[in-house]
Amino acid sequence: MPEYLSWDELQQLPDEIAEDIELWEHRVIWNRRGPMAHQQFSVRMRNAIESEARRAMKDTTDDGDKRCWQVGVETNIFFQDDKSSFLTPDFFVRRCLPADADTTVADVVLVGKVLSGSDTPGRRDW
Repeated sequence: MPEYLSWDELQQLPDEIAEDIELWEHRVIWNRRGPMAHQQFSVRMRNAIESEARRAMKDTTDDGDKRCWQVGVETNIFFQDDKSSFLTPDFFVRRCLPADADTTVADVVLVGKVLSGSDTPGRRDW
């Protein structure tokens, strides 16, 4: 596996390899999946956050606008237009976008990463 990839090169890899990779300025960062307890906690956090987001969306803002948030899991969040830098958090909240829209840092209001025994010292945290 090369140390650096473009988004297009990453897209050419088999899904079972590409889904475990994040890019930071084209550098390959391996994104390990946690054990079952890690996954359960991630899902519980996502569900609790989505419940609160739905409740909050019923309210209007001070200027009369309706809030609109989407809660997701394990979705790429892009830092650059060329997709050379992205991370895949365990869960996140973004402003409402079309379902097929890429998520950029400008769209995101909250990200979460569950740390577990599979996270080794020295791993880049974000």
